[in-house]
Amino acid sequence: MKLKKISFVVLSLALAVSALTGCNRNKGNEVESETVTDTTEPTTAGEAEKEEETVTINLMANLSPAQNSRIGQETIKKLEEKFNIKLNFDIPPSANYAERVQIAVSSGELPDAILFDDTGDTLLKSGALSGTFIDISKYLQDAPNIIQHTLPQSLNAVRYMNDDKIFGVTRSTLVRADGLALRSDWLEKLGITGVEEGKPITLDKFTEIMQKFSENDPDGNGKNDTYGMKAFVGPDGELVPLSTASNIDVIGGAFGLCGWQKAAGEEYTYMDPRYSKESENFKKLMVFLNEMVENKWMDPDWPTMKSAQANDNFNKGKYGCMVAFPTNVDFSVQKLQEVNPEANLIWIPGIINPEAGKVTGTTFATGAWGCWAITKDCKNPEKLVQLFDYMLSDEFYYDDLMDGGEGVGYNTVDGKKVPTEDYKSTDSVGWNRSMVRRASDTAVYLKLTFDDATNQKYNDQIDTSVSNAVISLDGGYIPDIAADAKFIDYKTKMNTTITKIILGELPSSAYDEILDGWYAAGGEEYIKDMNAHITAMSGK
Repeated sequence: MKLKKISFVVLSLALAVSALTGCNRNKGNEVESETVTDTTEPTTAGEAEKEEETVTINLMANLSPAQNSRIGQETIKKLEEKFNIKLNFDIPPSANYAERVQIAVSSGELPDAILFDDTGDTLLKSGALSGTFIDISKYLQDAPNIIQHTLPQSLNAVRYMNDDKIFGVTRSTLVRADGLALRSDWLEKLGITGVEEGKPITLDKFTEIMQKFSENDPDGNGKNDTYGMKAFVGPDGELVPLSTASNIDVIGGAFGLCGWQKAAGEEYTYMDPRYSKESENFKKLMVFLNEMVENKWMDPDWPTMKSAQANDNFNKGKYGCMVAFPTNVDFSVQKLQEVNPEANLIWIPGIINPEAGKVTGTTFATGAWGCWAITKDCKNPEKLVQLFDYMLSDEFYYDDLMDGGEGVGYNTVDGKKVPTEDYKSTDSVGWNRSMVRRASDTAVYLKLTFDDATNQKYNDQIDTSVSNAVISLDGGYIPDIAADAKFIDYKTKMNTTITKIILGELPSSAYDEILDGWYAAGGEEYIKDMNAHITAMSGK
């Protein structure tokens, strides 16, 4: 299988290596050779036994499936033997994972590390500030694989004190603009034309699809029980989170909402349209979403819908459209066909932004799909960082983590990896590919069961997704004022106002007033700080 690398991050990765390893560069490249004299005291039997004692590491994570596959279990065994450790996993149900993490943190009964799905999670941020999660920057100095395969903006995303302290091993992913998966069987049944796999659509066409998926009984059961798009609330219950990525970002891209960009006609050089007093784009998005809500093209339960429930509803045929990365589509088709064997999906890049004449968007702009946060109760943080570092190494990453290992996940035949029956039976390697990932590497998305044509299709679609990305210039930076209690409280008020506008309880003009209040509550300082940071980063 020929794996493709995304080349535009090479310079950024080089800068990350330089920034974090510069003072240790010589040490890292040289083999240390110390003379051992005859004055060295021999190790006692008791000391040797202590050194060889197995270290237990407890991890809490949102991984799927709840029970790891045999291939995944064998991968864990290799790691345990390599590091003389015992890995214990707490895998709560996905539907209440956030609640279980909250309980663990508030009770003080902490595992050694917790996997957060979002680096913007408020519990993660507050835990870093309070000392629940520890700074791992000193351990990263001896973790060359983590540094090499993590984007600078991913590291910035876990610098919650805006200094050199780093509060997590980020789980990397592609910086991209996700597209949409559409029920192709519904498109055909309802006679909706002008939609082609791999090709973008206009906002008018998207509106037509949402309306017909909701009103024209696409599942043919004679009931008005389907909706256009799958949507769910953000980590703090927001419909459109202000400070983190969301499932609405694909629609937002059609309105030119791509984070922090150089802006004309603004008081400041750089601006995020959500905070602009000049641009109407964010209000236009809210008006459009209100139209979808008022016409019941969105599930009325959206304001309380969690991700897991929305996924379940989609799999049961309640929605006809969802935000999707290309290689996620086949898995979703499998789930749909468990309920309806005739169900099918196609992937499209998204909705065209009229101002740009193409799809524009940003998904995982920091390149981080959450992170492993090491807790204050971890007695061996250095060993845990070394574990994650080894998983990203050339020795382990492709053959073992990605493909399950020789003789377990695959056999080599004529120089080519051929999946084992265990691999083919589940079409996966268990938890492996959700543990850690290399930045901008497509290996995690391609399977040994794919034929050459499927690989080519997905590589083309991934290239499209990456090329449509408009990277927010903030690079994961969070201004200091964001930690101020008054600022945090006001951001909550803003999110409440946004929700009310989308639900039709307030006019879009109400955002002008709440935005003025945000500026007074620290927003002005936030924007000035962000502009100074972007200017410094750009070297201008």
